Amino acid sequence: MLTSALSLDARSDVRPVSWTSQLLVPGLAVFLAFWGVRGCGLLDNNEAMYAEIAREMARGGDWILPHLNGVLYLEKPPLLYWCVAVSMRLFGDSEWAVRLVPGAFFVATVLGVRAFGRRLGGAAFGERASLILATMLGFVLMHRTLLFDIPLSCFLAYALFSYHDWRQRGRRADLWRFYGFLALAVLSKGLVAIALAGGAVLLTCWMTPENRPKLSSLLDPAGLLVFASLAVPWHVVAWMRHPDFGYYYFVNEHVLRFLDRRVPHDYHTGPLTFYLERVPLYLGLWTVFLPLAFRRSTARSGGIGGDGGARLRATGYLWTWFLLPLVFFSLSRAKANYYLLCGIAPMALLIARGWPAPGETNGARRLALGAASVLALFFAAAVVWESPGLRSRLGLNLSAPTERLLGLVFLAAVALSGVGAWLAFRRRSQGVFVATALLTPLIFAPVPWVLRDQETRLSQRELVDELHGAAPEARVCLFEQFEKFSSVPFYAGSPVEVVDSASNDLLYGRAASAHPELFPDTQRFERASRAEHCWLIVDREDLEKALKLFAPAGYRVYRIWPKTAALANWPARR
Repeated sequence: MLTSALSLDARSDVRPVSWTSQLLVPGLAVFLAFWGVRGCGLLDNNEAMYAEIAREMARGGDWILPHLNGVLYLEKPPLLYWCVAVSMRLFGDSEWAVRLVPGAFFVATVLGVRAFGRRLGGAAFGERASLILATMLGFVLMHRTLLFDIPLSCFLAYALFSYHDWRQRGRRADLWRFYGFLALAVLSKGLVAIALAGGAVLLTCWMTPENRPKLSSLLDPAGLLVFASLAVPWHVVAWMRHPDFGYYYFVNEHVLRFLDRRVPHDYHTGPLTFYLERVPLYLGLWTVFLPLAFRRSTARSGGIGGDGGARLRATGYLWTWFLLPLVFFSLSRAKANYYLLCGIAPMALLIARGWPAPGETNGARRLALGAASVLALFFAAAVVWESPGLRSRLGLNLSAPTERLLGLVFLAAVALSGVGAWLAFRRRSQGVFVATALLTPLIFAPVPWVLRDQETRLSQRELVDELHGAAPEARVCLFEQFEKFSSVPFYAGSPVEVVDSASNDLLYGRAASAHPELFPDTQRFERASRAEHCWLIVDREDLEKALKLFAPAGYRVYRIWPKTAALANWPARR
C-alpha cells in the first residue's frame, strides 16, 4: 500500500456536514451551469461549428468521420460530437440540447472533486473544495459554451482521481478506472490526454521513490485492455475510412500544432507567460486567496498522512497536476484561453486545503488581506462602471433594464464583500468563505441579460430567423467568411454555400469534398442565383466589396446588423 506517500497533507476534517450543505454544492453547480442557457444563440466560431457537426451527425450524417457544413472536418476526436448529437436526438436542435453537454460535464467535475476531497480530508473538506471549484468564475463561464477542453478536463480529473486511489489502496479496479477515464479523455481531445496524465504519473513516481510502483503493476494488462477497447476502435475505423486521416489527425493536428507548423495556421500564438497571466481569469475571486494554497505547501507538522515528508509529497501531487498543463501549454506555440481548464481542479483542492479552520489564527493575516482585496476590487469596479462613456468604449450596447440590474449587482457585491472583509478581520474564516462563494452566483446572475443584449454581435440566430421569416424559400449563402457566421448553417438547418470561400476550418474538407457546389466562385454563384431568390450574408467590413461584385447582378442591402449585413437579389422588404 502507498497510503502515506499520497495522503492529503492537511488535517482530516471529520466534522459532520448537514444535509442542506450536501445539497448546496450540486444545487449551485446546476444553477451556474444552466441558468439562462437559452437566452443567447449559439456563439459564432467554436460553439456553433461544433454544434453544427453534431447536428449533421444527429440528422443522418456520418458518426465516424465528422463533417462541418457538409464537408470533412478531421481536427478533433468525436466524443464531444457524439454527446451533443445524442442530446439533439433527445431534445431537438436547440441551444438547450447543445449546452446541456458542457453543463453536465461541469456538474460532474464539481461532484468528482467533492467525492475526491472527501476521500482525502473528510466530508467538510470535500464540500469546501468543490464549492471553490464551482464558483471559480472563469471555470464557470468556459463551461457555458461548447469546447473540447471541457470533457478533457472532466475525464482527466477522474483519471487522476483514480490513479491516486490506486496508489492509496492498491486495488486493481482503481487502476482500471484510471485507464478507462484516460481513454475517454483521448476520445475527447486526442493524444494530449496521454501526455498530461502520463506526465503526472511519472512525476509522482519520481517524487515517491521509496513507494514507487513496479512498472509491471502500473502497466496492468487488464487496464491496458480497457484503454485499448475504448480509445483505439474509432481511430482504426476512421483511418480505414479515410487514408489521409493518419497524417492530418496525428501529425498535423498534434505534432505540428505544438511546434507551430500546422497547416492552416489559423490558431492564436502568444508569449511564454500567456497562461500564467490568465490564471486569475480561471480562478476568479479565489485568486486573491492563492497565498493560502502555499501556506501548507512546506508545512511538516500536523495533519493526516504520516510524517511531514509524506505530506509534502502529497501536496506535490496536486501541484504537479496543476503545473504540468501550465508548463506544457506554455511551451506550445499554439495558445487558447481555455487550454488550461484541465489544471484548475487541483487548485480548488489546494486553496481549500490552506483555508484556516474556525478559530485558527495561523493564516488569518493572509485571509484578511484576501478579503480586503475582494472589497477593493468590487468598490473600484462599481466606480469604474458608473464612469461616463465606459459602455460605449467597451462596445457594450446594453438595454436600460440591464444597466440598472448591473448597477444593483455591483452595489450588492460591494456590500457582500464588505461583510466578508469584516468577518475576516474578526477571524471568522467560515463566514469569509461563504461570502466569497456567494459573490460568484451574484455577479453571474445578470449574464444571460447581458448576452441577450449583445446577441447580434455574438450569434446569427436573430438574423437567420428574420431571413427565414421574410422569405422562407430563399437560399441562404455566405460571402467569403465562414467562421464569423458559423451559427448560420445550424439555424438554417442545412449546410450553406460559401461564395469565394476564405475559410481555414473548411480548407481541408473543401479540398477533399465531393460537393464543389458548396463553394462557388463569384461567377458561378451569380449564374446559379439568377433563377431563384438568395440571401447573401456579408461581414460589414466586406460590404463595400460585396456590393461592387454583386450589385450588377441585382443584389441590394436588405438590412445591416452590428457585424453583418444581408443582401437580397430581389426587392425584399422588411
